[in-house]
Amino acid sequence: MNTALNNVLGTTVDLVNSVTTTLNSTVNSGSFDTAQSSTTQVLDVYVAPVHADLLGLVVDTSPIHLLVTAHSGDGLILGNVVTDLAHLFDNPPDQLSVDDINRRLEQLLTELNQQIPGIEPAPTPPVQLGPGQFLSLTVPPIDLNVLGLIVNTSAITVNATADTGAGNLLGNLVQSLLNTIDATPGNLTALNENLDALLAKVVGVLNSSVSTISSGVVGNLPPVLQTLLSPVLISPNPGATTDILDLAIASPDGSTPPVQADLLGLVVTTSDINAQLKAQTGDGLILGNLLYNAAHLLDPGNFTSLLWLVTELARL
Repeated sequence: MNTALNNVLGTTVDLVNSVTTTLNSTVNSGSFDTAQSSTTQVLDVYVAPVHADLLGLVVDTSPIHLLVTAHSGDGLILGNVVTDLAHLFDNPPDQLSVDDINRRLEQLLTELNQQIPGIEPAPTPPVQLGPGQFLSLTVPPIDLNVLGLIVNTSAITVNATADTGAGNLLGNLVQSLLNTIDATPGNLTALNENLDALLAKVVGVLNSSVSTISSGVVGNLPPVLQTLLSPVLISPNPGATTDILDLAIASPDGSTPPVQADLLGLVVTTSDINAQLKAQTGDGLILGNLLYNAAHLLDPGNFTSLLWLVTELARL
């Protein structure tokens, strides 16, 4: 069973990696649809192996390496936007201020809105900074349907506050840096609004994208996986859905943030985090069909197909 499930998940990832994403909207000519080819490393995170013993239930993970790279070039709109954002401050003035940062962000946002006027930004809550708070960054709700694999998340807000005082090394350091760049509650609020607006537009573009996959990729799959791609293998009616993942990180009583960390005066909190993955069946929804059918193999009445499918999947 483990081998069979790993083969299904491996195939799912391979298919996701083969998906081509396009925009179902008019894109005006500009720097975000035509650009020189380049590669910019955006994020490189390494998480060491995790070992947890929960009352005798032992969980181990392999090392996790997350690498996010922006590729720019003709038609690579999101890659071009992130590349421009990463290089926004390559030539900073002698004395950088929050107002300088805001002007550059506003220019980037203006250019993006001019090129893609037909796509509305994803919704974000208003920015309200508390005492000592310098960050209130919201990742808007994601609503994607990738060939039947439905991804939904709530808006996720990350807050950061600099608490100053004896022993608060990082809080004191951040506050000193903010004073150096002439940060005020007003221009910090504008900074967070500009960052939220950029994220809202980028996520709006992502939510408006259309996913396709080459017929050759699907045609080269082994026969057993071809069987699992049928929209009526388990459910006789296409359009059936099932939950694959339902993740909720929330405060038990609603009065405190679900995630809160205080590191030497640098306090980081988040809003509630909700994420769902669903599988939906239908013609052409190959990822939805694959995951839906695999999830229901152990349902009562499926034992005949289960034995054959699991045996064949384990042999891949």
